[in-house]
Amino acid sequence: MERRPLCLLLVLSVVLSFGFVGFESAAANDEPIVLSLGHWNAMDPAFLEMIDAFHAAQDRIRVEIRAYSWDEYSDGLVVENIAGVGPDIINIHGTQTPPAYWIQQGLLLDLTPYFERDKAELMVEDFIPQSLELTSLNGFRYAMPYCLPVPSALVVVNNDLFDALGLELPFEEWDWDDLRSLASKITRDADGDGATDTWAINLAEMRGWREVLHQAIISTGDWYFQNGDTEINLRTEGALRAMDWAYSLVEGGYVPLSGGNWTRTGMRMGMSWGFLVRGYYEGWWRGTRVSVVQTPKDPVTGQRGYEAGIMQLGFGISAHCKHPEAAWEFVKFATGPDGWAKAGYETGNLFFLPARQSLIMDYFVHSAQMLPAPVDPLAEARAGEYLQANVLASPNPNLMVSWAEIEKVLASEWTRVVQGIQGVEVFVERVTPLVNQILQQ
Repeated sequence: MERRPLCLLLVLSVVLSFGFVGFESAAANDEPIVLSLGHWNAMDPAFLEMIDAFHAAQDRIRVEIRAYSWDEYSDGLVVENIAGVGPDIINIHGTQTPPAYWIQQGLLLDLTPYFERDKAELMVEDFIPQSLELTSLNGFRYAMPYCLPVPSALVVVNNDLFDALGLELPFEEWDWDDLRSLASKITRDADGDGATDTWAINLAEMRGWREVLHQAIISTGDWYFQNGDTEINLRTEGALRAMDWAYSLVEGGYVPLSGGNWTRTGMRMGMSWGFLVRGYYEGWWRGTRVSVVQTPKDPVTGQRGYEAGIMQLGFGISAHCKHPEAAWEFVKFATGPDGWAKAGYETGNLFFLPARQSLIMDYFVHSAQMLPAPVDPLAEARAGEYLQANVLASPNPNLMVSWAEIEKVLASEWTRVVQGIQGVEVFVERVTPLVNQILQQ
């Protein structure tokens, strides 16, 4: 038993040596190493620009995007990697590539030895600390972060629709009751065809849970996990009150049965939670006058709930990669000062907070360029200052690393509530064992 650590070190040194020798051997033969990068968007401007910049900086390694559809990126990528034919480098996404599961299946290379060896070159102190915490689990560094997409605690209001209906904009001290009152005045059949086509807000799918329900529960002062965050508890007074309020919006017919935003075909929305800069870039608010207000307060506690959802975005290396040293060279570049964030800024695609502190100002400058007056480009940053630290401060590391996977379960089952398939009580009964299994794995 005492000899095992030495054996593991010897095995690790052999693995790294072979990766390094393979890298050097290909370079010596003047044959560039070709690596594949798994991504859900083959035409992502920031990624294409980043790869071009990497190629311009050296001629030993070529990187090609292997594109998948959004749905394929979840299950198809797992099947390929288990078979050993997946991409060399993986764009890690907390929802589509849940890290805890991938590590358990042995699909990702532990980057810890590379990280420790190249700390000075990486300029580790420049990374936002939370971004490094989010890409490591129990000492296993499964990725290097390139951005920290924490959704903001903001409500984007459709000024055009409010003006057309003669409604006043939500005020700073508004609460759940005010939102419900506005919802009753916004929801309607605008074209008279017998079907509702103008809605108050979206409560379905991921955006419904993460950006409305989660914030509502937090505003009650309750945290919906217990026993060291190893169990979910949605039966607290605050959680039940928040869900009952949200369900009253469903019963009132004020929300659509599926996710969407107000630019979705045939759908108009009075208010929407979530990303501000990204919303403009992807056209969610394009062509519409908007205002931005803080989320409504719980009328009982007078508190406002702030989004604490965490989503990991980083670059990992497949455990089956034949050239891990070459892949690591790309990962270092992509997460460095000349990588993704710079490419995003130069192509106008920087709508997530960069993981490096030195690049955050670029995000603010880009925000100011993207958002029309009078929307404040720093609104997201200010809202972000109030984000709850429950997830990052959790005593259970599985809560932080599996947060996106947990949200996926909650969002899917809550959508069934919105669609009238099940009630709040059945929702709680169904999600409790599913989430507990994730927390305790």
